[in-house]
Amino acid sequence: MKMVEYIPIFLVIISSIMLLGCNEIFAAEVQAHLDATVFIKQIFEVSATPLSIDFGEVDPGPNSTTATKTLNVSCSTNNNNSWEVSITLGSPLTCGILTIPNENFRWEGSSSGSGKWYAGTGYLDTTPHIFYSASINEYITFTPIESTMRLYVNIPPGQPAGTYSAIMYLKMKDTVTHEEVTSPVDISLKVKPKFTLSVFPSNLEFGKVAPGQITESKILHITCSTNNNRP
Repeated sequence: MKMVEYIPIFLVIISSIMLLGCNEIFAAEVQAHLDATVFIKQIFEVSATPLSIDFGEVDPGPNSTTATKTLNVSCSTNNNNSWEVSITLGSPLTCGILTIPNENFRWEGSSSGSGKWYAGTGYLDTTPHIFYSASINEYITFTPIESTMRLYVNIPPGQPAGTYSAIMYLKMKDTVTHEEVTSPVDISLKVKPKFTLSVFPSNLEFGKVAPGQITESKILHITCSTNNNRP
């Protein structure tokens, strides 16, 4: 951490001396100056709670969505400069070579501060999105500025099974000095394997047939599907 300010303090030391002589008491004072310096520690930090989010197991779509998770973001500074905070994904949610599209990773939020909130597109991306910019009375935060993020993921139909993960970054930036601090958050979820087997029609009627005769041919459609990505 940088030391951002020196505050000189001048201390006056007064010493009283009692002098006795010729039956009279004389009082004398001696003053000395002591220079002292106080170092004010720089505070410029962002923190996220929790540091990891696990959406758990979820079926692939259609209309399949994870539970909503809450992320709290706290920003503190005594730099007396303007600042902003952004959110970004280091990569899409990934399992090997498989990914879940970024537009399926949804978020919304709000802040306790008096600065400006930027809602953005509503989904996370690998391009940083500035979601909060401090007001002038927040250039020094006597109490941390808190933001609350609500996150969920829509699972596309047919999304291959597997455990998907990504790292999300919260970045606070001093827009005067360009100093940056970052808080990473681990993200994970598991798409469950799904197997389906269907037949059409659900029953076959061959009608009446005399002994020794062959029925007419009937067509039965069998459909199999899976997202297990295995033989």
